[in-house]
Amino acid sequence: MSKFITAVWRITINLIPIVAIGFMAGYTMAWWTIAPIAFVFTALKKQYSPLNGFLTTFTAGFLLWMGYAAVLNYGNNGVLAARIGSMLAAGNQGMPPVGLLLLTGLIGGLMAGLAGITGVYARELKQPN
Repeated sequence: MSKFITAVWRITINLIPIVAIGFMAGYTMAWWTIAPIAFVFTALKKQYSPLNGFLTTFTAGFLLWMGYAAVLNYGNNGVLAARIGSMLAAGNQGMPPVGLLLLTGLIGGLMAGLAGITGVYARELKQPN
């Protein structure tokens, strides 16, 4: 149990700067800026294994994109999410806004996670053990 708590704590501590830098960069740069941030962050820190690098950056991208989508959804009273959800799902009801938020977070998380694991492998390619 102690190793699990240590791993969760390490991921959380490393998650905060990725989310903070991604949040600030999102206002001035393109939507995909979380990917190079995750790449550079995991390439520069030697403590990351491929799994740890992926999980940390996936969680950062997931939280950042889902949080931003939730803020936008709240800002327009869910109108846009309801319209997009009706286009994405079959049936009369469409995809609920929560499902759309989770899907948005999943896309952002996968983008950041894959960039993070690429950073780990790039560091290992440059400096083999």
